[in-house]
Amino acid sequence: MSARHLARHRIKLLVVACQHGVRAQPARARRRAAHPRPGVIEPGARIAAARTRGGAIAVLGTPATVASGAIPVALRRLAPLAPVIARACPLFVPLAEGRLDGRRSAAPGGGALYLADLRRAGVDTAVLGCTHYPLLARTIAEVLGPQVAIIDSAEAVTQSVIDLLRAHGLLRNSPDDAPRHRTLCTDVPNPVPGRGRALLGRPCRRGWNWSILAP
Repeated sequence: MSARHLARHRIKLLVVACQHGVRAQPARARRRAAHPRPGVIEPGARIAAARTRGGAIAVLGTPATVASGAIPVALRRLAPLAPVIARACPLFVPLAEGRLDGRRSAAPGGGALYLADLRRAGVDTAVLGCTHYPLLARTIAEVLGPQVAIIDSAEAVTQSVIDLLRAHGLLRNSPDDAPRHRTLCTDVPNPVPGRGRALLGRPCRRGWNWSILAP
């Protein structure tokens, strides 16, 4: 799904939620964007740098995100004295999406597989470097232990969005003006209604507020 297509829906701001997707955007395309595009890497890194208590910072992400090195680079700039441990956790995405059977019973085992040694490494902060991972945040916290702060970058990105909208004069004027939600889907359509309600807390019914687009 291209930014050009989204622009036809009269968007006023575009958040590329995927950490790897941000890195994949050509710099020239980002500079030419007609609407603000808040980053998702820097906000989470800033929170992690502020929350660490002198221990190591773990970056949990997909193989592509970890290979990009973007989050560790930001962390080393913001918290130069903190060791950074990047860990690819490829099973977490299908676990979060429910594409593996027994998600709840399988997640602790997958968590131990990827995370058990991080406790021994002195990690006190863990950045969830994938938008799927907050769905497993409780399990990740159980494996890492209560001494580890779990950083969900989405919270920091939300504040960045508010700040950008305010700076560009794009905040809605009336709190009584109810927002309209539309979901554009490039995946197979069958799981959308059920997963949409589970993830977004509101119904997603085809023909009302979501539709299918060609990839």
